[in-house]
Amino acid sequence: MAKTSDAPRTDRRARRSTRTLAAVVLLLTAAAVGIAAISAGSTGLLVAAVVYAVVAGSVAARLLSDETAQVRRSWAQDRATTAQSYTRTAAARSDEQAAFAETMGARVRAGVERQTKLVEQVTALESAVHETRTRLADERKRSEALDAQLAAERESLAQAEAELSTVRTELERVRAEVRRLQTELTTIESAEAELREQLVAQHADVLRREQADRLA
Repeated sequence: MAKTSDAPRTDRRARRSTRTLAAVVLLLTAAAVGIAAISAGSTGLLVAAVVYAVVAGSVAARLLSDETAQVRRSWAQDRATTAQSYTRTAAARSDEQAAFAETMGARVRAGVERQTKLVEQVTALESAVHETRTRLADERKRSEALDAQLAAERESLAQAEAELSTVRTELERVRAEVRRLQTELTTIESAEAELREQLVAQHADVLRREQADRLA
């Protein structure tokens, strides 16, 4: 496109140079004819020289006037072409910025969705932890009750050997359940801590991206 646009400019310059040269030649020839007529001292030649000078001056003025008008039209056309080029460049940059904003918006939305899912998972884990802790408290109460019952039964050991064996068996089962629930609680708390770390990291990543968007 640059070569195509340069060719008309070269042609216009060539035409302007030709018209300007022709006007200068006409003025020079008029001056030469006038000087020759004055040198000859002939009235007829002087009149002819004056007429030629008038005609040559008129033609030269017309050529220069056309040249001036053409130069103005060329400048106006060049300015219009430059303005169109700037307009296209601005539109392309605007499209690029809109596409970039859309891409970053999609990334932010995806990050928010992931953050929402992590929050939901953390909420579910917190609910599970609360339920497990409630069950653990109940089992501890049962264990304490069984311990109290065991202490009471020991006082009447002679009368309740069979019942004591059953209570001990139940106590061991409950204690095993307590240990299992404690292990489960520890696992759930570890998972909750990991998810909280992921949530914090994700939130920090989203904040960095939003800050980068503002800076851009």
